[in-house]
Amino acid sequence: MRKTSTFSRKRQVSGRTWNGAAWLNVLQRSTGYSTESLPGSWIPGTQDAADRALQRVKAAFKSLASGQTLASDDEPFDLIAHALGIACIRAGQIAGTAPADNMMLPPLIAANVAMRKVMTRRRRFGHWEMLPAEVESVDWALEIYETILLASSPAQMTLAADMRMKAIAGEPLETFA
Repeated sequence: MRKTSTFSRKRQVSGRTWNGAAWLNVLQRSTGYSTESLPGSWIPGTQDAADRALQRVKAAFKSLASGQTLASDDEPFDLIAHALGIACIRAGQIAGTAPADNMMLPPLIAANVAMRKVMTRRRRFGHWEMLPAEVESVDWALEIYETILLASSPAQMTLAADMRMKAIAGEPLETFA
């Protein structure tokens, strides 16, 4: 039997593996979205992840706004609602939760109201339909989402997504500060 170090025994007991690049992962998740890798790193930047998220949300909005979404397809609505929810949380974290002080919140709240109306119409009539005023409201809010996404770090966006999922589950949220 081979002699093992204290570190190896602890690792065997905990069942976890050691990640030698954990420090690099923390730095990457804590810096804003960028195409550049961290200095001295081989890991590519995180801009691709932000771009993919934006493309999915924009495609979902285009599908829903043009009326091309199938009645049984909830994914476009869910993607837009998720983006707007995260944008509201991040806007609150950035500039406070008072709509009078935070100029990002009123358009985001209006877009959430518009999306609720879209869902109500979907349940009543059985198909997705957005009115022109709702399209304009949501489009403006998605521009705010894009700005917030590109100004945030992956860790901040993940935290906002986790907070949104807690809110949906009915759990109390921590304060934004």
